[in-house]
Amino acid sequence: KQWYQRRVAITAGSCVISDIPTQISGVQWISGTNVASLGLSPQDGIISGTSQTSTLTLSSAQLVQLKTAGGSNPAHVFTCKITVGTSNTPLQSTQTISIYTPGKWL
Repeated sequence: KQWYQRRVAITAGSCVISDIPTQISGVQWISGTNVASLGLSPQDGIISGTSQTSTLTLSSAQLVQLKTAGGSNPAHVFTCKITVGTSNTPLQSTQTISIYTPGKWL
């Protein structure tokens, strides 16, 4: 499992998939915050060499939904997930983002 975690790393809204021979499609992003109809629309990205970067952009409306669902907890966990090989082995990594109300986080 640790080997897999080294192969998939998320950085600032991006999921960098390394050491892959071909383009990966169907990269999934999953929110750990329970929000009905959040409607995440990640981009798979384009392979360059042996790496590919998937990105997730959140709209203002999605940020408000997450902030409301999180209550007083600003932290929201997102998981980037791919499946590889003929057995569809899942590889995933997580990233925590914090959402604050402007002027109220200090």
